[in-house]
Amino acid sequence: MFRRSTALSAGRYPIPNLDLNYAATGALSGIETFTRASSAWAFNQTGTLSQYAANTPRFDYDPATLASRGLLVEEQRTNLLLNSNTFSAWSNSGLSVTGSSGTAPSGSNDAWLLGAGVAEGRGALIVAIPADTTVYAYSIHLKAGSSAVTDIRLSIVGGSEYDARVTWATAGISVKKGTHAFSPSLQNIGGGWYRAVMGVANTSRTQVLPYIFPAGQGTSATGNVLAFGAQLEAGSFATSYIPTTSASATRAADTCSIPLGAFGYDSAEGTLFAEFLRSAGTNSQQGRAASLSNGSNANLIEIYQAGAATPLGQIYSDGNVQAQFGAAGGAPDTVQRAAIAWAAGASAFCAGGTTVQADTSTVAPPVTSLRVGDRWDGARNLNGNIRRIAYYPRALETAILGRITS
Repeated sequence: MFRRSTALSAGRYPIPNLDLNYAATGALSGIETFTRASSAWAFNQTGTLSQYAANTPRFDYDPATLASRGLLVEEQRTNLLLNSNTFSAWSNSGLSVTGSSGTAPSGSNDAWLLGAGVAEGRGALIVAIPADTTVYAYSIHLKAGSSAVTDIRLSIVGGSEYDARVTWATAGISVKKGTHAFSPSLQNIGGGWYRAVMGVANTSRTQVLPYIFPAGQGTSATGNVLAFGAQLEAGSFATSYIPTTSASATRAADTCSIPLGAFGYDSAEGTLFAEFLRSAGTNSQQGRAASLSNGSNANLIEIYQAGAATPLGQIYSDGNVQAQFGAAGGAPDTVQRAAIAWAAGASAFCAGGTTVQADTSTVAPPVTSLRVGDRWDGARNLNGNIRRIAYYPRALETAILGRITS
């Protein structure tokens, strides 16, 4: 059904017309148009949380291992929590706060020492929110001090309280109170620092209180912890850090597009490959890794991922579904590899080297551009990292689809 590309590498792999290996190069190739209408933050190659100017791509690195993650593509988000790294501006009870107390994830002496001098010493800051049922993600960077545990809380004013507990001996986090919107997480960001994340659905109230209890809540213990960079954002997962002072701050969405004329696109057939890493906690949101279109939903060839499902593929032509594919396995925070191939009357899809799925009634759609990490209208952002994108000017045979996605 599918034939080999006319050219093969020494390892008997087809040679693509387009091969953007962002994880390896840490740079754009020069054919992309990249925009982001604000500055943004990410971890650089030294594991330091760094600021990137507007319209500057972020090539993200694992701060604990320094491994390259690739091009970071995120949706627009707003940090609603003011004075995100000025804990002296919070409402504190039984809590001492000392600035410039250590090296923060930013590499500067910006860490705060938060000390609970009495049982349940705490800090909190009231935040206004719409009267809706939106999920809000609360995150804060923490480093162990003298405390055995540290609790974080989201309290819906006039509603319920929701707590998560960090246990420093095991570097773990768990639900302590309430039914959370998603499981809390504790990300190792190197240098003894962790980012704690929890999420709660609003119950049509208009205020929420993020808390921190350095030595835990409901205990008689005292102790301290280092803290940096708190964030409250509407969404079912946390995104990269957005610092605030006396007002909320918004990070604009990342967009990356490539005209098809830049790499030699065959309108009759082809194969699109994507290797990507999607952030944990993205739930059912359908994040696009790669999307070919003509600027509408009527004509599409896409590789995407919905929540914990493995990558999916779909083809639309003139508003009609030509093929929709899914595969088993895969999860956020793991590297995904998928390829979708098409030609007159046929298409196929493979993810992770699993069984190739096929369709025998495909019409190739007319498309004009390739979006990397979202779709034509800037929606369906991946909220993760694009490691590699490739395009082959032939519909590759099924055996090769399995090999390139393994």
